Amino acid sequence: MGKIIFVYGTTSGNTEWVVKSVSDAMKEAGNEITLQRVEGVKIDELNNYDLIVLASPTYGEGHLQEYFEPFYKDFVTKQFTNKKFASIALGDSKNYDVFCGAADILDEGIKKVGGVQIMPTLRIDGMVFGREEEWKTWGKTLASVLAK
Repeated sequence: MGKIIFVYGTTSGNTEWVVKSVSDAMKEAGNEITLQRVEGVKIDELNNYDLIVLASPTYGEGHLQEYFEPFYKDFVTKQFTNKKFASIALGDSKNYDVFCGAADILDEGIKKVGGVQIMPTLRIDGMVFGREEEWKTWGKTLASVLAK
């Protein structure tokens, strides 16, 4: 199977909760998993992985999480030609005009670095707790796509 890193930003713990559920499903499929908070990532080490999963909640009117911003600014100056990526974004369509703006930013960044997004972004609306099976199902599908 594959060697996968999840790079995530979290403030309240919601994104971390989703990443853990998705990664558990991918681990069950035989993948080697690394979970890394974005503020501790060394961008040049990302090339050591078969798949990079970027995950961020949306803040304000469509922004990345505060710790993800500096990472992203550096990330988009690099090249990851044909590297496999997936992304996860959290949002709240009830309280904000821009739903999952982080997803659009992450998707654009993957294109800028020459990466290949192997699945559509997981866009999560609202509360995450109690919905772990949804995230695990997405993770199982991602593992299946990666294995092809």
